Amino acid sequence: MYCNVILCRSVLAVLLFGSIDLSAQELVRNAIRTESGIDFIPELRFELRHDDNIANAPEAERSSWISLLTPKLTAQLLSGPNEYQAALELASGSYLSSSDDSYLDWNFSTAALVELSHRHRFDIKGRYAAAHEARGTGITEGQGNNLTEPADLRLFSVQGAYEYGAKNSRTRLRLLTAYYDKDYRNYEALTQFRTYHSIKLGTELYYNTGANTRLITEISRLHTRYDNTDISGSRDSDTMNYRLGGRWQPSELTSAELRFGYQNRQFDNPQRQDFSGLAWETAVQWAPLSYSRFNLSTGRQSKEPDTQGDFVKETHYSLFWHHQWQPLFSSSLGVKRVNDDYTGFDRRDRLTSYQLSGKYSLLPQLLLNAGVRLHRNNSSQANIEFDKNEVFVAVQFAL
Repeated sequence: MYCNVILCRSVLAVLLFGSIDLSAQELVRNAIRTESGIDFIPELRFELRHDDNIANAPEAERSSWISLLTPKLTAQLLSGPNEYQAALELASGSYLSSSDDSYLDWNFSTAALVELSHRHRFDIKGRYAAAHEARGTGITEGQGNNLTEPADLRLFSVQGAYEYGAKNSRTRLRLLTAYYDKDYRNYEALTQFRTYHSIKLGTELYYNTGANTRLITEISRLHTRYDNTDISGSRDSDTMNYRLGGRWQPSELTSAELRFGYQNRQFDNPQRQDFSGLAWETAVQWAPLSYSRFNLSTGRQSKEPDTQGDFVKETHYSLFWHHQWQPLFSSSLGVKRVNDDYTGFDRRDRLTSYQLSGKYSLLPQLLLNAGVRLHRNNSSQANIEFDKNEVFVAVQFAL
């Protein structure tokens, strides 16, 4: 543990005086063009990470070096104003000191942006993934040291939107629909009552007031249904969201979006506590200089619990500073706080994460990234508390 502290301090010192921001340096991706009009964009990322608490345990922490290899292939077709895309990404994680935690995930995604005319357009996205939740996260939080392998799950989602109105018109209407399905494949005793799907329907109205400002009105309904009913009763619920807001963007580097309103969540089971209260989502980007910017975000909503309780009232805050010291060097420094208050179970979590990262552009198609992430989770439940320190170095490559 002492060596880990020394290593963290050394990396922090290096990054403070010479580093680059994750978003300031963009990887140049050159497409492989074919006669069919379909472009292929391959890329590869390799990361070496040290995690001093791989199971998010409150005590008896176990550390490991982890190597992560992530190849990705994207196919893209541009046809006039229409865009079509499909991507396949693999993620292989190998734990050097705990081989049972190793995993192989894959993710397939598609997207289509179809413009029938300057007033009518469709935006459709889909995803299917074989994913995992590391020990001590998600369904296994608080039990990391009692289990031997990650939780295996499948995720499927599709969302579509129809938009009416020219992009530069004063008023635009957007109709939304989405479907999400979460299905666990192991640890049946823990997961059999946590497989669920949800359907979302909604509408958004945009009104252009001028001065780079649009007002937004949003109404949506979320229909959530679980596959199995546990002994505590049905978890099925319906959630209504009513929000007003606006989007302001005076320049490419400075923007703000605020959505503030009311959320009402009602359970089919009268024994569970419903939720009614304020909900919001805010994202602000401010660039006092062309090479330096701040990103602030905050939000509040109710969400499905991974373990205990009827639902979780989550409030989050984050602040990041991105600065480009030289054309090839930039840095990112930030903090994020997530407050989770559980209903139907006496539990409160306060997770604070700090990140300092840097990126150096070796070549336009080759980026070197390094950083430190520190996590501190305080909870009213002793088995949920943990401290975690991560140090990583990564190389990202594209043709």
